[in-house]
Amino acid sequence: MKRELKESLFDKNLFVEEDNEIRLKGTECPHCGGFFFPPKARCPECLQSGLNSVALGTRGTLYSYTTVYIPSRNFKPPYTVGYVELNEGVRIFGQIRTRQGESLMIGSAVRMVIDYLWKRPDGKSVSGYLFEPVSDGRP
Repeated sequence: MKRELKESLFDKNLFVEEDNEIRLKGTECPHCGGFFFPPKARCPECLQSGLNSVALGTRGTLYSYTTVYIPSRNFKPPYTVGYVELNEGVRIFGQIRTRQGESLMIGSAVRMVIDYLWKRPDGKSVSGYLFEPVSDGRP
């Protein structure tokens, strides 16, 4: 993983490095087996405490998405955002990046990647997670 990419994460508390790869940090409830992101101190399902910190997987399924045509502070339109259900069952909202000619379908396989998202006013890049379709079709 590029050192600059790791150092420019928008919120370092949401990420963990495992096997030389940056992944989203979640929690798993040892009582009911639920997975959560962002990390929780108490399980929102069974209300127990003592959750375990885990590195979430990078593959999932596109649950829902939309294309935005209005500019935001950090993104020029059009850009696509949506919910991805990771293989652990956690639904995560994020930007969906496609390549020229690539189309999206609800239920299609996607993967999480860490990449540069925008530049700050001082010219420094900010990185974080986003999702992109996978060509092998495997969630």
